[in-house]
Parts: sequence; C-alpha cells; structure tokens
Amino acid sequence: MSKLLQQSTARTIVNPDRLFSEVERVRRRGWADAPEGLFTEINALAALIFHADGELFGTIAIVGSVHYLPTTHDRPHVDALLRAAADVSSTVRYTGSTAR
Repeated sequence: MSKLLQQSTARTIVNPDRLFSEVERVRRRGWADAPEGLFTEINALAALIFHADGELFGTIAIVGSVHYLPTTHDRPHVDALLRAAADVSSTVRYTGSTAR
C-alpha cells in the first residue's frame, strides 16, 4: 500500500497485513462487519452480491447504532443479510451460493 491507512477510530484497521487478512476472512464467510471502524458507536454488516458470471457485483449493508446493531454480530442479523444478498444476486442471474 503506497499510502498510510487513516485511523478514524480506535478500531479502524490501519495495518496492511491485518486488512488483507480481514478481506480474506470476508471472502471466506461471505459477509463483513465493521464495528466502530469509521465512526464511534456505529456498526455495519455487509454481504457480497455476485453477478451472473460469479464476479463481485456489489454489497448490501445494514448500518446503525451499536445500540441496535451490536459490535458482536448477531446471527439472525447476519442470516437476514445473507438472504437479502442472495435474493439480489439471483436477480442479476447469479446461480451459485452466497450464504456461508
């Protein structure tokens, strides 16, 4: 990485090796979380959306206060997000599996 990563909060990932590890983890499980990664007291859950050819098409996310979207992921939130991502992926004719 040619530029230093900017730290927005105490939980922002700024170490390139840790960031690459996190990206690999997201690829494996099909979803990401970012508790207080950009703003304090804000969490985000995101799931991958795939195009018909299997390439990444985009993401779908839930973003909210850590009061409602805890920093420790809640499996029902993740499952609902993965179902929504699978539904969107299927509308762009992806036929593989998105849920992990």
